[in-house]
Amino acid sequence: MEHETTATGLKVSDLLILPGVTPERHKLLLFRMADLDPSTRNSVEESKIFFMMADARFTEPDVERPATDAVHGQATGVVDDDIADGDVQIVDINGYTMRHLAHVSIFVLRVYMKFLQEAYPSRLRAIHIINCPSFLDRMMAMMKPFIREEVYQMINYHTEGMDSLYESVPRDMLPVEYGGKAGTIAEIKQHWLQILKDKTAYLSDDKYWKVSSGSKSRWSWF
Repeated sequence: MEHETTATGLKVSDLLILPGVTPERHKLLLFRMADLDPSTRNSVEESKIFFMMADARFTEPDVERPATDAVHGQATGVVDDDIADGDVQIVDINGYTMRHLAHVSIFVLRVYMKFLQEAYPSRLRAIHIINCPSFLDRMMAMMKPFIREEVYQMINYHTEGMDSLYESVPRDMLPVEYGGKAGTIAEIKQHWLQILKDKTAYLSDDKYWKVSSGSKSRWSWF
């Protein structure tokens, strides 16, 4: 049943790691609802899929290597120079309604934000929210208690189309559906679903997922 629930979560949500890095060496991540029906939302599964996708992402180089240097299929093949200098998240909330808010778990939201701000292996550089609804202020009011001020200041709202987003991130790096040249959403998603499938043994091996009690907050490194 757990695998079925995760498969459903992967189907109703698009969590995409876009190819390449920006001129600043930032990685672009895109999140959107693939199914707008509020009843399909599942905060636990959506967060689990994000964590799983993030774990798989760091087994592949962010920065494309020359073909002769490529290393595939091994978690240990990625070195520091392969990792982007930070992440830029693009969140498309097209179709989001107040009914969707009713399906958000405050507990899961708190855990998700704590992970993103304290344990995520790549530093967050910016968040761009596109296709903002009229009730955005109420949605952000619910989230603000869990967001550190320095992160809150990174959030950019795009309320008048995509042009302002294009001023912040390279347009060509976006999926075709967003005016870019990175391939279609379906193609990018299928690429990462295959990586998840190929990395199943690694992702399910507990020896890779232990946290030291003395670990520092990643934010304290900066």
